[in-house]
Amino acid sequence: MQNHLSRFLLAVTVVGAVLTSSVATAQFDLAVERKLLTELLEEGKYKQAVAEAKRVEAAIKPKRKNVWLGPLTPVYAELLIYRGSIERRMGNLDAAEKTLTEAYKMVSDPGFQQLVAVAAPRDDAEEQGRYWLPLELTYLRLLDNSTELLLQRVRAANDARQVGRETASRDQIDGWFKQIDTLIRMSIMTRGSLRGRVSDEEKDPMARSANARMMITQARPRRYAGMRYVEASKLPWTVPSDTSADEGSTTDSAADAPEEGGSIEQNLEADGQRRRGISYLVEATALGAAAAGAALASFKDGEKEETRSTLEFIAASQEAALVRAESLVSLAEAEMLFGRLKAAREHLDAGLADMRSAGHDDHPDIALPLMLSAELGLRESNAAFVAKDSLVAKQSAKLAVDSLQDAKRLLESEDSQYDPASPLHALLADLMTGSRTQERKSTQVLAATDAADAAARKALSALSKGDAKKPKPPPAATPAP
Repeated sequence: MQNHLSRFLLAVTVVGAVLTSSVATAQFDLAVERKLLTELLEEGKYKQAVAEAKRVEAAIKPKRKNVWLGPLTPVYAELLIYRGSIERRMGNLDAAEKTLTEAYKMVSDPGFQQLVAVAAPRDDAEEQGRYWLPLELTYLRLLDNSTELLLQRVRAANDARQVGRETASRDQIDGWFKQIDTLIRMSIMTRGSLRGRVSDEEKDPMARSANARMMITQARPRRYAGMRYVEASKLPWTVPSDTSADEGSTTDSAADAPEEGGSIEQNLEADGQRRRGISYLVEATALGAAAAGAALASFKDGEKEETRSTLEFIAASQEAALVRAESLVSLAEAEMLFGRLKAAREHLDAGLADMRSAGHDDHPDIALPLMLSAELGLRESNAAFVAKDSLVAKQSAKLAVDSLQDAKRLLESEDSQYDPASPLHALLADLMTGSRTQERKSTQVLAATDAADAAARKALSALSKGDAKKPKPPPAATPAP
């Protein structure tokens, strides 16, 4: 598998370099097109981004099979990765899988691999380093998108089960987990070879990129492992495979997995899955925060206001915020499922604050964290009821309703409509019904409590006034001497 991985890496890594070249054609200029596609992604205009990517793809796609690949063909492969990423974010998982599979076939083409070999530097070691690192990051982005696609498939199956639907069989789900485990191990190995590849020199643009710094750490594999355990904990059976850098630790026999059911053993297994998920996500969060901090620390005089007000520092700060946020949100869900509501709220609010500071306050990517905030708010409201704190119960339920309204608007936005067939919409509707019911209930309880308190205060006041009106007894007579 290592030889296959090396060949695949060699094939894909040239893509990013070609995108940054100054090549232009009559149809488009690559620099202009790349800027447009980046802006559409950042603004959350996903439908337009997919349309623009397809337009460029149509212009540069090889017209004949096995034709010698020209300099624009790697751009076609990169566009497929870009489009697959957006289709995944829109919940169009079948389309995303098809697009990413096409990208894999493209980079596996012998002509493509020949082009990569010709483009690679030969002598200067420093030049080779500058060439390969950005391209290796491109490979990792493709690997990461494939992993997230499979995790989303498992999550969609769990969402469907939660609203009373079955969209995938047990064999399908177990198969997805095996693929996830394989991809995580590949990611761990690849990133291990990149350790220390980003310098701390101020002139190095990679040094100021929190995303580049994070990508060469184990933050993403740790996050995906944590998410894998969280999703596995939701299943009514134990997934037979496991995540580890050691391939020998993987269990491949489904016979080792208990049958479906809500037994004590299954509940304990789910508890263990969530504990492991939290452990991985805590580590991922720390690695992401360290990468973000190192990127901002690379700015000379970064504490001075004149530096912090520059466009470059602001952009770097926003990128750092998104790097921190992705693990914080995943960690919050794991803690919520484990019953650690206070810790979950702290981490989720920090993640949402980071996303908003990066300009994602009205971005479609914040919709799912908002749904998580609503689910957490509903649990917080129930806990407040148990504690007989009706005011907090009402406030938490209202937060859930407000979060769901914002999430619904973003998921149904014309610019980035999430797959209408996804069970996510039914899950949102169920959460909205539960949250509104909880808000009404808490409002009624709070009103009844306030009325009872007011009646008690009135009665106490009446008693006090009654005591004041009673005639005072005359003073006792002084006995005669």
